[in-house]
Amino acid sequence: MSNPSPPQAGRVVDRVVEALLWVLLLFTPLVINVTNVDAYRTVQAMFASCLAALAVGAWCVSITLARRWPQIARMPMLLPLALVAAWLLLSATRSTAPGMSLLSGLNVILYSGVFLAVADLVGRVAAARTRLLVAMIVPFALNSLAGILQYHRFDFLGAGRGLGLSGSNLNYVAGLDAPAKLGSAAGMLGNQNVLGDYLVVLIPFCLALAIIHLRSWKVVPYAGAALLGAVALLDSLTRGAWVGTLVAGTLVGAIALAYGWQRLRQVGRKVLIALGLTLLIGGGGMLIAAETMDMGLGRAIAKIQNTNSSNRTVQQRLNAWDVAKLMAVDSPVMGQGLGTYKIHYFSFLAKKYANEPVPDMMQHRYVQAHNDLIQLAAEAGYVGFLVGMGALLAFAWGLLRFLWKRTLPAREALLIFGGLGGMLAMVLSAIFGFPFHIAASAVAFAAIGGIIAAPWFAATREALPELASAEMPTMRVLNRAILPAAIACFSVALVVGFYRPYQADMLIKQGMELYQSRQIPQARAILEEAIALDGERGDARMVLGIIHTAYQEYPKSVQMMNQALKSYDDVTLHFYLGRVYEAMNELSLAKRHYERATHYFPPTTDIYRAVEVRLKGVNEQLLSKP
Repeated sequence: MSNPSPPQAGRVVDRVVEALLWVLLLFTPLVINVTNVDAYRTVQAMFASCLAALAVGAWCVSITLARRWPQIARMPMLLPLALVAAWLLLSATRSTAPGMSLLSGLNVILYSGVFLAVADLVGRVAAARTRLLVAMIVPFALNSLAGILQYHRFDFLGAGRGLGLSGSNLNYVAGLDAPAKLGSAAGMLGNQNVLGDYLVVLIPFCLALAIIHLRSWKVVPYAGAALLGAVALLDSLTRGAWVGTLVAGTLVGAIALAYGWQRLRQVGRKVLIALGLTLLIGGGGMLIAAETMDMGLGRAIAKIQNTNSSNRTVQQRLNAWDVAKLMAVDSPVMGQGLGTYKIHYFSFLAKKYANEPVPDMMQHRYVQAHNDLIQLAAEAGYVGFLVGMGALLAFAWGLLRFLWKRTLPAREALLIFGGLGGMLAMVLSAIFGFPFHIAASAVAFAAIGGIIAAPWFAATREALPELASAEMPTMRVLNRAILPAAIACFSVALVVGFYRPYQADMLIKQGMELYQSRQIPQARAILEEAIALDGERGDARMVLGIIHTAYQEYPKSVQMMNQALKSYDDVTLHFYLGRVYEAMNELSLAKRHYERATHYFPPTTDIYRAVEVRLKGVNEQLLSKP
């Protein structure tokens, strides 16, 4: 089959698509290294979303210019992904913060678009796969090395100053030091909470690439990257990621054997022997390296046996899971709305402990359930959970079915198995963490899925009848001007949509600092600007409500804080609402919010005692009334 050659403009846009994907894969995992240790929820997410919007938009423009929409309509996985997108957008109508849920749904759609764009591009331009792999392997190796050094408290800031770095460059290096200052594995680049699952999804893929290139010099960077990532994963004692890796490796190994010895033995006996030696030497080298850094299996087992710390962590996770289950039961069809787990966390935690005090260990807000699968059920309902998992199963089944029906070269089959192994490892690891909330992991997951699906997508395209080259004048104008311009404008609008909450986040931090330094008028102006950018920032509305209270503008304060409750149900907010109602002599309302605040936090905390004092005073006033 031969399709009409795309216009020159289409080929140029193809190169733009590849360049944007290259930048997305290369820099997203590195943006985490900034002074703010919570950057993976702000800087990295915004950066990845904006680049994904531009890349997917450029891909759609290239499709339009090349008149390939009939091909795209027949792409595998289009229907399952469309069902996921439709359900997530529909569930946003159920959300108490619809804007945030809508943006979260659009994020999922964009990452799905990255998957489709990579699969389509690599399926048409074979050389694009190698170039995109470079963009993945380089930051993977750098982050693996940084994760190992961070865990051992390497002084990145001192090294940066010694090299004469200053300004933004020094700020970036200071960010490498920040996680190490937390005093534990949490927050490290090698830990699942930040980039551990990024390592998990790429280690099997790098190993497959090393096996494929055993007879060439390319084996060195791929095998080196796989070994470095494995050492970083073991070194930081990442919890769920290791479980996911081991289980996925076993399952994918079984699938590879089921695929048929006759097909796999094409690689030859010598290569299979070399593969066994590589695994043996690589595994031994990994353990030796870990032991050298005093982080061997003996210490790992000892740490696991430390019941005081491990039991507490386990109990915290189980409680967070129970909260997510309660959310799912409360709204089993539509869910609470994508991204709203953190909003409803305290209210459902209070339901879980309706007849007993909340444990001390649960006093801080959980932003994620530390189980992406059960959080999906909480936010999108059980129906949304089934739709999402169904899409993943449809991908794996369709790809394996394609492998079974077509005889691919052994190297291609091994690459597909390696990619499936990494993707499965991340899904299994999501039972213990939140890899799909981390931009670097989500981007790697989508890109690897696209790379291994490229032969499948290419085969589907080859089966299509030849496209007609004739084109109506009106359609020519639509395809070459109007539709591309509309797609470009929509992509830019998405970039603005993702940037505004990030900009609001930066302003809120600045406003909070001004408020704490008693620069009230300046803080008020900046927080109002932040709310204009992102109306669902309840933390900003709470502080503005406190400022209104200081000026005795009680009606404005009540209005602002009640609006904040829709997207920031927090113990502090209920405490201040109680204070405002108490100042307005609305004692019954004040009592209601004080009681809710006391129910949210354990009795041993300072804030609980502060609220209890206010509640006692309100009760005395109510009893003294005639």
